[in-house]
Amino acid sequence: MKQRIEYIDAIKGLAIFLMVMGHAIAWNYEDYNTICIFYPEQSINVKVGG
Repeated sequence: MKQRIEYIDAIKGLAIFLMVMGHAIAWNYEDYNTICIFYPEQSINVKVGG
């Protein structure tokens, strides 16, 4: 059996938790533009987090 590196598992767990929380927070907004700022001079698919 392979030895697991505990701090890597902890970092992965934190990353999963932050991803879930980020999606849960975003789902509470009715308008996506309230959490993302769109600059017209950028290409159409580029958004900057607000």
